[in-house]
Amino acid sequence: MTGEQKLRGIDEGLERIKAILRELIAELDAEIAAQKADDQ
Repeated sequence: MTGEQKLRGIDEGLERIKAILRELIAELDAEIAAQKADDQ
């Protein structure tokens, strides 16, 4: 495996992680909004 292939693999992994984090954050935002609505 060349260094370039390794870097590309790492980049793809990071993109996947970012996508997962975005989904988790969106879910958390929805949870927080629901909680705030309950509090009022």
